Amino acid sequence: MGFERRPILKSVAAGIFVCTDGIQDGQCATTTPAPNLTSTITFHRRHANLLVSQANYTITSASASGDSDPVAAPVADLAAYKEVLRWLLDYSAANIPAPSSIVENFWTASAQLQNPTTDAFFLQNFRSILAFPVWLFNANNYGNDALTEKAMASDLPPEFYMQASLVRPFLMLRFDPAILAAFVACQGVVILFSAGVLIWAMCHAKTLPIVSSFPVFDSYFKPEVRVKEPMDNLDLWRAGDSEILQLMRGATVARKPSGWPLRGWI
Repeated sequence: MGFERRPILKSVAAGIFVCTDGIQDGQCATTTPAPNLTSTITFHRRHANLLVSQANYTITSASASGDSDPVAAPVADLAAYKEVLRWLLDYSAANIPAPSSIVENFWTASAQLQNPTTDAFFLQNFRSILAFPVWLFNANNYGNDALTEKAMASDLPPEFYMQASLVRPFLMLRFDPAILAAFVACQGVVILFSAGVLIWAMCHAKTLPIVSSFPVFDSYFKPEVRVKEPMDNLDLWRAGDSEILQLMRGATVARKPSGWPLRGWI
């Protein structure tokens, strides 16, 4: 793994090269060019607002505030950084089986590392390896011997101090704006249609007759039925359902005119 020193240590260039044929006489035996990955780490400082749940110790929301400012790398000694990476990748010293080691992921992917369309997954793993020592060996982690378990260190850099507020959570419903707008629009159409039908029914409503205790009288004498086709010469006594429906298709029922004589019928 090679590194490039920059004039100002705001970024670190690194690369990993795979020895396809192993190590021979202390030299890397591989193809030309060797399967490799290269990347550059640039360090920035940025403030953010976090919402943390005390119930399960998780970050439930994060929103950035302010611009991202490039800063010097937190690893002041590049040689120490290389030593940490060497320690991290030395599976023999850690007594880890080779198939379970970190470098096995790159060793078995020689063909993928030489193809730009398939090396993205391994590049992500490589960048995670480069960032891990920065997280582990910083002033607010194992890199600071002066840290205690229960007391706040007074000499930490300013970026490791924060302001916190304790709040009590409350339930709040959140709706998707698009789904909510579609729901309101559909419900509005239904409500307007129902209101229109109600107004139309109120404007065109007819006065219904008083229903008496004599249904035959009410049905025979109170309404007036007009049929477009005259019923002369029709044997209504034997008319079935289809004939009645066909005959009454264009019939209109209205209120019997006032003063209609009943003599001769009673």
